[in-house]
Amino acid sequence: MAKIVHANLNACGGSERLAIATIEALNEMGFVVDVETCTPLEIENLENSFGHLNINIRQVKQLDLLSNFLNLNTNASNYDSHYDVIINTHGDVLPYLYQNSNNNCSTCNTNVTNNNNIPHIKKIVMITYCHYPMLPYCVKTKEYINFLRKYIKFAEAKDSNINNTIIDKLLSNAHRLYDLMMTNTIILTNSEFSKRAIKLLYKNIEEPIVLSPPVAVETFRRAALYSKEEERENTILVVSRFNPGKQVENAVRTAKILYEKKKIHYNMIIVGNISKTDLDYLSLLKNMIHYYGLKNFVKLEIGASFERLLHLMSKSKVYLHPLAGEPFGISVAEAMAAGLIPVVPHIGGNSEFVPERYHYSTLEEAAEIIKDALLLQNMGFKISNNKINNDTISEYNLRVNLSNMVLGLSTEDYKKNLRKIIGCLLRRKEKEEIPLLRQQNSQKVKEARMTEGEEIST
Repeated sequence: MAKIVHANLNACGGSERLAIATIEALNEMGFVVDVETCTPLEIENLENSFGHLNINIRQVKQLDLLSNFLNLNTNASNYDSHYDVIINTHGDVLPYLYQNSNNNCSTCNTNVTNNNNIPHIKKIVMITYCHYPMLPYCVKTKEYINFLRKYIKFAEAKDSNINNTIIDKLLSNAHRLYDLMMTNTIILTNSEFSKRAIKLLYKNIEEPIVLSPPVAVETFRRAALYSKEEERENTILVVSRFNPGKQVENAVRTAKILYEKKKIHYNMIIVGNISKTDLDYLSLLKNMIHYYGLKNFVKLEIGASFERLLHLMSKSKVYLHPLAGEPFGISVAEAMAAGLIPVVPHIGGNSEFVPERYHYSTLEEAAEIIKDALLLQNMGFKISNNKINNDTISEYNLRVNLSNMVLGLSTEDYKKNLRKIIGCLLRRKEKEEIPLLRQQNSQKVKEARMTEGEEIST
């Protein structure tokens, strides 16, 4: 039996796609899968964003964050003891750690720098997929309160100090539980960029395993890559949640720079979902578009269906990613699979699979790269022995080359690699009573990620 822990699968972002693919992989291994989440599961909403889902979930459990974060000084129950595998797919902001019911609150009385005090659980593989170690920063800036408010209803207290005391305790306990989770579970992450950030924050843990998240490569290739060039328009596509943390305003500012150059006709479409808590941010973006005089050039689309996204991919020429420091960027890989020319910041996980010529460090550079891409200037290259050559090629072949570069990031590759990791961990767990995969060097990590002599794709 297995359990997936995720705050809100209905958000329909990259981490939710990863959670769904993880459930699929576990189903394919023969696991009965439960899901624990803070919100009811809306399959219709998920399929509207991701297409038909091939998953089998036994039951959806309610995750009680308030009790989880407040009651760290109570004995843990035997609640999770019947699972063989527990995977936290929302491990950047949602701390979760199974506690041994034979031990009085390991999370309450343990110094997080000494993880030897944590009870070792036989036959339970605990995995955390950390997209990026966000929680410590969010707690420090108190931005984590916004996360808590999404899933915890704070009663209106007559004494505001009481309310603040509760919130401070929640923040402190969430941070402590997060530290324990990161130092006592098997850490998977999405890129070398994220891996470095984890190691910088948690210097004493061993190597996290880089497992690229699932990208629907073949779906985007079939739907968009082979569209006729005359059908593609001078459209710059941006795919992002409308959330301040996604820095969507950078896309609007880039559109303003392009407009001021007046050297090229273009339009920009920004597609994404939004939560009720971010409506003010959406208003800010609309006001920016109006203030800059971009009403005829920049369009916002909220809640576009998966079919609509595929259509936009087939009609657009360039994909712009506005967020610097993105841990991975599934939408970037999707756009490349669809044959769009990616324009991304030079810092972040997506810079690891996007050719360097499409990296920007300023918005002015981004605008210049986009202009060249739309005019097809200085864009051609060939790939030979995994190296980029500067030979000029046709626009069609350029798009195919870009698409080929993300073939190894497919959903099937993710599931295959995850199945190998889980299988290896389960076999070792039968022999050991200590947390697994704490290898001392990258070679041992590589060996642990192999079965029957077959290496995991990266």
